[in-house]
Amino acid sequence: MGLLSKDDSPKPLKITSYRDYYLFSNYLNHGSNSFLPQKLSNTSSEKISIKIPDIDERITSSYQKLKDVFEIAKRKSLITNLIVHGSHGDRTNCNYSDIDLTLVINDNVLESFSKLEQLRKWLRNDFLPVSLSFDPLQHHGPFFLWGNLIENYIEEILPIDAYSYSWAMESITIDFNIQKAAVRSNNVALKSALNLQNESKFFSNGYTMFAMKRYLSNLMLIPALYWSDIGKPMFKADSFQPFYDKFGPASNSIKIASKIREEWPPTPSKTSKAIIISSGVRGGLEVSRLLYHDEKISKIIVEDIMPLIDILVESLEGN
Repeated sequence: MGLLSKDDSPKPLKITSYRDYYLFSNYLNHGSNSFLPQKLSNTSSEKISIKIPDIDERITSSYQKLKDVFEIAKRKSLITNLIVHGSHGDRTNCNYSDIDLTLVINDNVLESFSKLEQLRKWLRNDFLPVSLSFDPLQHHGPFFLWGNLIENYIEEILPIDAYSYSWAMESITIDFNIQKAAVRSNNVALKSALNLQNESKFFSNGYTMFAMKRYLSNLMLIPALYWSDIGKPMFKADSFQPFYDKFGPASNSIKIASKIREEWPPTPSKTSKAIIISSGVRGGLEVSRLLYHDEKISKIIVEDIMPLIDILVESLEGN
């Protein structure tokens, strides 16, 4: 590892909350301020073991590009495994689906800033085009796990139950040890709903398909966030019906969003290719996404969903 100037040195970071994890994840996925996670000791006895099978041979061809890019990172000793969860994990994916992944980082990477930079560059140059090939409108990067985080896990990052509906490049058993004194963020579901009231946060560049998907995805995440807020984290797909039962008509905006998800159109081939190619140019990805619109979907969001967000907020505030 070469000498770093004081300004270039990564900041040490103890990951004891979702906010801490987000800072590190944001560095890897987006090249923001660099951080180096510090080792923690956990005295908690609350352990959850999850066994994840390897990729089913019947679907290998569908995920061959993902397998190839994993092998590149494995050969470079950057990651030891790649886990697929969410709708691709339980095989319920549709046109709307992005791909939810967790990368298990090689522990040695966390001991070297130069290795972390190699991982970050692999994410940008090799991994990103592959993830965009599954969904050109992908609006989030992968999750990350490593030995010490598994031993000091925070379920606000991702409910452990999500890994019950997953598969990996190589079979793995993960023994999660929950942080005893993990700092919980309060009312995350309510804060997310309040954000949806501020339309400019999502549509400052117009009602593009990327912006609309980001808005809808944030809305449809609220049920899972709510159950996590009250200490009952659950798999996202399982969170909707209990939420509908509890909140009744106040959840109608989420029901409409779910209907849009089911009927989401496939991204045109030319648009997909343009987005993937542009990801290799600084700022190109953001510009290419501005060109893809759908007036039918924007009409439903503006006329049918947005007027119901205030009702959702009021109901969350009362609970």
